[in-house]
Amino acid sequence: MLYKSELNPEVWALVRGRYPGEISFRCTSQKVGLYNAAAGQYVEFDVSANKLKVSKVSPLPSPKEMRVTGFAMTESGGVFASFRSHEGETSRSGIFRLSFDASGLGSWVPLENATGPYLQGNSVERLLGTDGTDLIYTRDLDGVAYWSKLASK
Repeated sequence: MLYKSELNPEVWALVRGRYPGEISFRCTSQKVGLYNAAAGQYVEFDVSANKLKVSKVSPLPSPKEMRVTGFAMTESGGVFASFRSHEGETSRSGIFRLSFDASGLGSWVPLENATGPYLQGNSVERLLGTDGTDLIYTRDLDGVAYWSKLASK
């Protein structure tokens, strides 16, 4: 279904990415989504419409500065990722929603109350996935999974 001519061949050649999570794949009952952080591309295939869409996404900082730690798609079409950033002495983590502007360029927008200092009481540490509607995530490595309606906000 994917035409190599539509993808950035230099970074899609990284089959597994430079770190776990840099290339992420998820699906719902109607769509298949693939995000490549290195390429800055989101690929979505709509099964019922038999339609493939390749979208450009604003580039992330280098893996030394920011990493994708989780990825999920909801049945309603929401695309989410968790990131952990390293800015000097401070690390932050949180969940972001993929949003597209009028020109079709995607960018990651932080969810309200879902970002903060990493391992310092932040409400979100890592996105694990979704049950179709609710996001499933961890908080500060406490070993507990949480379900939340964060996706609907």
